[in-house]
Amino acid sequence: MFLTADSERFIVGEARGMESFELLQAVGHAAGVGNGRKMEDLLKMAVEIGASDVHLTAGVPPVLRVEGKVWRLPDLASSGPEKAKAKAAAFLSEKPKWRNHVTSASVESFAADLLARERHRTAFERQGEVRFALSVPGLSRFRVSVFRQRGCPAVNIRVLGRGVPDLDTLFEPLPEVREALSRLVQAEGGLIIIAGPAGSGKSTTLAAIVDCVNRTRALHVVTIEDPVEYLHVHAKSVVNQREVGEDVESVAAGVAAAVAADADVVAAGGVPDGPAADAVIAAAEAGKLVFCEVRASSLGDAVFALADLGGTAAVPQRLASVLRAVVFQKTVLRCDRTGHVTVAGVYPLSRAARLVIRNGDRERVAASIRGGGIARPLEHSLAVLVASGLVSPEDAEEYSDDPDLFWQFASSASSS
Repeated sequence: MFLTADSERFIVGEARGMESFELLQAVGHAAGVGNGRKMEDLLKMAVEIGASDVHLTAGVPPVLRVEGKVWRLPDLASSGPEKAKAKAAAFLSEKPKWRNHVTSASVESFAADLLARERHRTAFERQGEVRFALSVPGLSRFRVSVFRQRGCPAVNIRVLGRGVPDLDTLFEPLPEVREALSRLVQAEGGLIIIAGPAGSGKSTTLAAIVDCVNRTRALHVVTIEDPVEYLHVHAKSVVNQREVGEDVESVAAGVAAAVAADADVVAAGGVPDGPAADAVIAAAEAGKLVFCEVRASSLGDAVFALADLGGTAAVPQRLASVLRAVVFQKTVLRCDRTGHVTVAGVYPLSRAARLVIRNGDRERVAASIRGGGIARPLEHSLAVLVASGLVSPEDAEEYSDDPDLFWQFASSASSS
């Protein structure tokens, strides 16, 4: 059953800009679901042990991702990493029902509580999946995905943390990347693409970039996100955050509206379709400083991702005129296997690279962007991480776009 109006008031107590969903009271409590198991308990434990994700699906115990590895909760308590193992064991000792498999009825009830808002419930019923963000006061902020599999709901909850990430912390072992990104946020206009595979931390980097703009420049910043993951507090800038489906109909509509609303900076947390790609390029053509996320497995794919969505021959020419830089990133397993580290390359565009993009030359684009002496390639960042002992040479080679280039940088670092 879904939450009643009385119980729903616990979960929806929000003021836009200081959003607060009282998940502690609502999830697994208001309706008394989960055979005595409260999701608030599980989420508290997940935050305490540093889990990045919690998965609830019928037929297995709760599953947590800890230090990059997926663990069933009982296995985590018996053989997981030391800190997580001790806390998980204590949790199961105190709340042994969480040791059991999650039943279809339990996950249905958990999902029903999470879908207390009519908009989320309607989207799930229509599409079979929905994503949104939730804040738990005093605990953390979470990104929630509810989706249907084998006719039954399943839930993924990503732990986002309490605060907005900053560039200094995110790229602490990579000072040249921090400096390059800090210079990019001072630009007066143009398009900057933040790209990488799924799960590479693009939204975290975009939030850190918005935070840097917010703290260092007096501008009007508008973000278009699906969903809003990190809440920015106005600093030097004014930051207005718009959520697709809640505040604006689509990414394309949100970007166009931001231009009309006197935004200096537009940040699009994803470009899902051709109209959105066109709107992002048009905003940069209008003189705005535009940041956008795209999913791409390589640097070359990242450059042409918007052109592929745009679907017209003119897009590469327009893109070459406004594209200022590409940030391409991945997450790489640490040497000690205790988690992942974000690695990035920053590629300001040279005149030669613009010509290659304008001509639509996909085979030469990655090499042209890496060249020219102004880029901070991903391979250089990987070599820095290897030299500092954070990443193994074998993993660095595997994650590099150009292994030969990585070994050139690694050899230079070891001989200096």
